[in-house]
Amino acid sequence: MVSRLARSRDEVLRGLSPKYRRYNIYDLSGKPLPNTADWTITAQPLPRPPPAELANETNNATIANNPHLFHVSTPINIDRFQELLATHPNQPFVQSVITGLREGFWPCADTTREDYPVTHDAHIGTTTDNDEKQFLEKQIEMERGKGRFSELFGPDLLPGMYSMPIHAVPKDNGRTFRMVVNHSATKKSLNSMIDKDTLPPSPLDNMRHVGDRLLRARLDDPTSRLTMWKADVAEAYRLLPVHPHWQLKQIVTFGNKRYVDWRNNFGNRAAGPIWVAFLALVTWIAIYIRHIINLIGAYVDDSHGFDDINDMMLYAPYAEFKPESQARLLELWDELGIPHKERKQISGSPLTIIGLEVNPNTMTITLPDEAKQDLIDELAHWSSPVPDGGSEKFEYRKWQGMAGWMNWAFNVYPLLRPCLNRFYPKLQIRNKDKVTPFTGVHINMAVRYDLGWALRHLHTLPGTRLMSSGAWHPSQADYTLYCDACLSGMGFWYADSTDGFYCDVPPDPPSHLIYYFEALCVVSALTHVAERATHGSRVIIRSDNANTVAIMSSLRCEPELNHLLLHLADILIATKIDLRVLWIPGDENAIADAISRLNIGAVTSLVPGFRLFEFLPPRFPLGALEN
Repeated sequence: MVSRLARSRDEVLRGLSPKYRRYNIYDLSGKPLPNTADWTITAQPLPRPPPAELANETNNATIANNPHLFHVSTPINIDRFQELLATHPNQPFVQSVITGLREGFWPCADTTREDYPVTHDAHIGTTTDNDEKQFLEKQIEMERGKGRFSELFGPDLLPGMYSMPIHAVPKDNGRTFRMVVNHSATKKSLNSMIDKDTLPPSPLDNMRHVGDRLLRARLDDPTSRLTMWKADVAEAYRLLPVHPHWQLKQIVTFGNKRYVDWRNNFGNRAAGPIWVAFLALVTWIAIYIRHIINLIGAYVDDSHGFDDINDMMLYAPYAEFKPESQARLLELWDELGIPHKERKQISGSPLTIIGLEVNPNTMTITLPDEAKQDLIDELAHWSSPVPDGGSEKFEYRKWQGMAGWMNWAFNVYPLLRPCLNRFYPKLQIRNKDKVTPFTGVHINMAVRYDLGWALRHLHTLPGTRLMSSGAWHPSQADYTLYCDACLSGMGFWYADSTDGFYCDVPPDPPSHLIYYFEALCVVSALTHVAERATHGSRVIIRSDNANTVAIMSSLRCEPELNHLLLHLADILIATKIDLRVLWIPGDENAIADAISRLNIGAVTSLVPGFRLFEFLPPRFPLGALEN
């Protein structure tokens, strides 16, 4: 009788913390999760303009002959920033950011690409809408007033300059606009000069960091009353200057008036990584120099943390008592010249952090009702069939936005991840050179089915997730099963049992996915154990197929396998089973292997009194099988 539980390779990392639950399982036995401040200790220096760029005679002549159009400035107190970073252990990275502040940041661009014009005017003329026109005029004057645009020049571009289109994009449900410069317009766009693979990382302190820190605070003091807080940097990206050689490329055109944009622009592919590098160093100063220990981290332009509800401090500029850590962070920002607006420095319990309501006292994360209804409405639109069997296209940017929206919702609904497995291939267009954000991309029945599947679950799932460790040891499992498959059969058995189960493989599997039967066997085993397990049972299923373990851990798979993950998620949602699919070496999976081959003699030699039963694999709805 085989009774021991075989240990998997890297079991804790690969199996007991499934990838799809990376924001839902916390290991509190070690150090807190590293945040953006910790990332700066190993970060690579930000790049400077390459020698070929600095030697470009055309660009150098334009800059030298028009010094009034080019300027590097920032409200940041660079000297104080440098002083506070004197003891930072990664000085090459620190100095690269300081150099960027003094001389302007470089966005990892190669402006010498073959076939790119020396000068390129891609602006599309001025809008005819009076409201948009008035907004853009005011916005440009505001940028000039804040020292972020040059004085006007024109009507022609100077040698070496590029001008991209500007738009007035509605926001706040159409009540106002924001100005957007499209750095991706045309085949010779600014963003096309930037290779994504050369960009520095842009880590963000997300809900996983929030859960980790709050759970640790609860371990230290289970009864304290906590409040969350959030501090927002005003006009974040626009605080940072870009190098004059990149300013050449950031010409804003309105009518026959042209302006040089001197600052980091949100539309640029490198704008985020540049900003994150700066704010991460500010976060390092806050935590390791000013010892603001309840600062969790930063997410784009927001920093967030928590405090005991009784630990309040007067923040004099606003004449208001605020959570102590928040007030001290704002004081640091003032010292560094980082601007902020009073109405955006908020606190409370619960408080919305990264779009989700965090309650540090009930230890819950909630999708706000309005946000959940917005998501339901959008999913209904995407999943509804077109009348008369016609086809429908969504703009490429809408596909990207929908993918981002769902990934954000997975913080609360991690088991809905399979809904994007047939969605993602639609974003992988072969000829990316012909794709713009406005290119129409067809939606097919498979994608509609999967989004409709997510929609049905959203109608019934609660919008709240409990923050808890979620970690447990294999010895704490209520059921442990072993699975294996071959070209003729599938088999599984229950550990510490004499019962095994067999099924012939079904016909017509996906021919290029050799592990299909292995994955189907795992889903069949889960289906079987779900009929006998109580709600919330802990189940381990072991497989010697690494691909199977990988897709069960991530809930990501090839489109042809997605019906298996949809079915698996249905079971986990309905039964609240806490599942771990763990890898096991093939030589330790002899019993399941013998069952799959109907080698009963081998099984009975290992398991006296063994009994074999037949099972039927699950049946799948037709829509789930679409590709």
